[in-house]
Amino acid sequence: WLALFSCIYTLNEWSASKDILSISELTGLSATLKSWWVLMLTSMVVLGTCIDMHVRLEADELDDTSVGVALSTVSFFISLFFILVHYDFIPQCEQGGWLELSSSFFLVLLWTIQLAIMTQDQGIAATLTGSQCSRDEVSLRVENCTIVLYERLGVDEDGEMIVSRVELACSDLPRQVPGSNLYLATWASFFASLNISFRWKAQQALQFAQAQQEKQERQLVSSTGGSGEDSSLGEDDDDDDTRI
Repeated sequence: WLALFSCIYTLNEWSASKDILSISELTGLSATLKSWWVLMLTSMVVLGTCIDMHVRLEADELDDTSVGVALSTVSFFISLFFILVHYDFIPQCEQGGWLELSSSFFLVLLWTIQLAIMTQDQGIAATLTGSQCSRDEVSLRVENCTIVLYERLGVDEDGEMIVSRVELACSDLPRQVPGSNLYLATWASFFASLNISFRWKAQQALQFAQAQQEKQERQLVSSTGGSGEDSSLGEDDDDDDTRI
């Protein structure tokens, strides 16, 4: 991650010094564009991580990863769509409109469900470090595996220790989940979608200000053109008087 951010920072500084295109210029076209970029990138991280864990985990532990792949794919394509909208690649859809607000509400709900599933106890994104064990570390596959546990309950009247014997199937033990980027990426996606909803009103205000500025510019151009025509008419009248 440090190498990735260092490369991005270096490229941004170089492009800014050459007056080409910086990240702030690329993502500063609207109030919500930065959050859409963050949501798209974090959705890619969640998608890739869930696919990787889908391969690494056991067959009976794949429900969470399947949900993660499905939800992050939906989030990625919605984010990509609105990024293209903000760059005017899809002129049929208005940026900052009600569709963007309703989509942000839908994404907040989607990532809330994702958080509830993945960050629950023994979930695949419950911690950053996981259980420090993955399927690749198991060299021998054992069928009908059981583990015997002995629990000390106390001491009887004769002073002898009372022990309870419990047998557990290996499948009943906490599942083995490797550490990953899923925890941080899931929370980052949730806050990015939440920030889009909060910044939507600011986007509306920005669009209103731009519309007012364009209106004033059109009025100024029209008034300048009218005064120019009046002055030319005045000059023509003077010429006619002179000839008379």
